[in-house]
Amino acid sequence: MNKAKNSAGGFTLMEILVTINVSLILISMGVAFYLFALKFVGMTTKRLQERNNICTVLYNVKQKLQRSENFKFVGEGYKKYLILDEQDTIEIKNNALALIDLYKIEEIANIETKIVLADNDELVIENGKIIQQPMQFSLEEGIHNYDIAAVKILVEKNEHKYQMEYYNNYQAIKRFNNIRLKDVKQN
Repeated sequence: MNKAKNSAGGFTLMEILVTINVSLILISMGVAFYLFALKFVGMTTKRLQERNNICTVLYNVKQKLQRSENFKFVGEGYKKYLILDEQDTIEIKNNALALIDLYKIEEIANIETKIVLADNDELVIENGKIIQQPMQFSLEEGIHNYDIAAVKILVEKNEHKYQMEYYNNYQAIKRFNNIRLKDVKQN
């Protein structure tokens, strides 16, 4: 009789408890992996969106400078600096960069703006403070685009650096336009 009772099908209580414990361990490992993957994807997405935003702002600033026929770099009370033209304004503060309130970068760790003049003298502004200023220009009066050879903006945010460089070809365009006008007048 003893043999019949022991040979009956089924699991013992110990086997069921071990199976439940192993199942719970596997489920908790799966949930932990899922939460880690979700956090990783969220952080990566946020970092890529931030990078895309910064690159978009810097690209639009460069495009604005390239398309502008006449712009002027002006300091406003040494708290913010503006690059102005007839239509738009590029605003540079100690922790922000904005183009017409459409494109903005805020909470910048470090922003450095270099205005390279035609005579290779430089105006350097780092985090809203003038580090180097050319003698012949005053920021209240402004620096016109025909006096500017290049504009360089370096943005550092979350330990990543982004740079935009714009080289002014104002003189070359003027010469080209003059040649075109002379050709039209001769014909």
